[in-house]
Amino acid sequence: MFLEAAAAMKPFIGTYENKVDRKGRVSVPAKFRAVLQAAEYTTIVVRPDRERGCIEGYGMDRLERLSEATPDLLDEGAQTPSLERIYDILSDSEELPFDPTGRVVVPADLLAQAGIDETAVFVGLGRVFQIWNPTAFEASRGRKPRPVAQGGSAARGAGA
Repeated sequence: MFLEAAAAMKPFIGTYENKVDRKGRVSVPAKFRAVLQAAEYTTIVVRPDRERGCIEGYGMDRLERLSEATPDLLDEGAQTPSLERIYDILSDSEELPFDPTGRVVVPADLLAQAGIDETAVFVGLGRVFQIWNPTAFEASRGRKPRPVAQGGSAARGAGA
């Protein structure tokens, strides 16, 4: 079921800025949620992207595809750099469920690693998306994200 859904998943596109509350809750952009919900996912999967200084996010289908590429039995001598990378992604990933308003609670250690405190920028990159500190995102990309709607909640500003 999940592998079939992965083939039909639309890409994550666009750049959105949302508020993060003191508990680490942030609204996933409505357009990103729609992509995941169309594939019947009620969660996102995240992991630290230590090379870029952000958080990488995706649907469970990505982990399922990566898991399919791993052997059933570990053979220490047969590990390749690409297999080690897959193991790193699998072991670093965390599944975060949506609350009824479309928010997820991002673990404090992930927020700290990415330097995210009050605001997060979601950047769609096709099969994956990234979550950035706004200043770091601007410095790395030279672009400004779409702001949250005036006077609205992060959930309304996320998918506009």
